[in-house]
Amino acid sequence: MQTALHAANGMLPDLRRGLSEDSAGKAGEHLLTLTQASAVALGDRKQVLAFEGVGHDHHRPGDPLIRLTTPAREDRLHVESQIE
Repeated sequence: MQTALHAANGMLPDLRRGLSEDSAGKAGEHLLTLTQASAVALGDRKQVLAFEGVGHDHHRPGDPLIRLTTPAREDRLHVESQIE
């Protein structure tokens, strides 16, 4: 629990400045720790802003977001369309 709170607290300053490649990259590192997922991607409506974890060598900022969603199995992909 302590690790999760630390990770969540660590990404807040970056996300308060808005979602950009820089802030997404920093937040992605924290989200990877927080979720304990094998990989985390953050993007806008069209492109990948950050990708952390397994597959980071295949997915880079600026890549079309559709590359991440098209071939995925539903049990391996979660898309949050808007974070409040």
